[in-house]
Amino acid sequence: MPMPSHCRHRHRKGQLPDARFKVIIRPQHAPVPAMGRLEETRRHGCFAQHAGARRGRTHPVSDAVPAGSARVVLGTSTADSVAAGARMASGPASPGEAGATSRPVQLAIEGVAKNFGGVRAVSEVSCTVRQGQVLSVIGPNGAGKTSLLNMVSGFYKPDQGRIVLEGTDITRFPPSRIAALGIARTFQNIALFNGMTVLDNLMLGRHVHMKAGVLSSFIYWGLAAREEIAHRERVEDLIEFLKLQDLRKQPTGALSYGLRKRVELGRALALEPKVLLLDEPMGGMNQEEKEDMARYVLDVNAERGTTIILIEHDMGVVMDISDHVVVLDQGRKIAEGTPAEVQRNPDVIRAYLGAPKEQGA
Repeated sequence: MPMPSHCRHRHRKGQLPDARFKVIIRPQHAPVPAMGRLEETRRHGCFAQHAGARRGRTHPVSDAVPAGSARVVLGTSTADSVAAGARMASGPASPGEAGATSRPVQLAIEGVAKNFGGVRAVSEVSCTVRQGQVLSVIGPNGAGKTSLLNMVSGFYKPDQGRIVLEGTDITRFPPSRIAALGIARTFQNIALFNGMTVLDNLMLGRHVHMKAGVLSSFIYWGLAAREEIAHRERVEDLIEFLKLQDLRKQPTGALSYGLRKRVELGRALALEPKVLLLDEPMGGMNQEEKEDMARYVLDVNAERGTTIILIEHDMGVVMDISDHVVVLDQGRKIAEGTPAEVQRNPDVIRAYLGAPKEQGA
């Protein structure tokens, strides 16, 4: 069957938007340093204005930090980032942060707990996620972050508590029904079909929107053909958004780690989710890949209005793009609030850096 006209133009050579994308995200006068590209773009106000505009700021994020105070930098260790936040002076909340509390609650997690034998992975954790919010869940390794996301997405069933999505209790729903209601996710360990192409992996994300049955799909006539064209158009838009045009026919198993992470993000976006769960989307990436992924996350939130729950260990990224932060330690919630509040919280500093050793002990 010939490719629809609305898809053919994206295959033409010489029309890939790579160069155009770089002009958009970086002013022409901005140099490209060998390391710390996200930090350099903050100095030029490019990435910072993108993140700041989403919260109603009119100044770069870097300018919001008081002069002479420590500033979290992408690529610094978690301990350094938390220690730097502890030294930051408190400042007034931005208009966007103050207005975030007026948004309706989209997802409510109420006292959920999960045991694995004698191990208490999650212990009575509660939090609310507001519509259009970027909420980050942070904490040391083994704190229960992924287990919390697994309960939200239906892979684990809580032993107690409940999870409510837009007024509907989804605690006991199967993962397929939760996905149909608008919750999509990526995984800490990439979960793609390596033998399938990028295009096919993204098309799989459209399964919740497909109405044609097995017989009509086999005959490929009428509804099935029209559906295929419509879903292919949506996927082609995602391919263009994620800059994967020249890789659409490549098997995902042959791609680099950073590109496979991008494909997995695209498959989750193909569901057109209301709530997007990202489990360490930047883990194992280099500086350039982290910068690109951070911008994709901001674009998804700003342009599509998608609520995002993010697990990430890079404190520079977390503090730059998050509206709200929840901190877990040993399965318990020890703190939550704005990024600045969490950085200064003594319980968070203790969880990451440890308590000072008493003299004579």
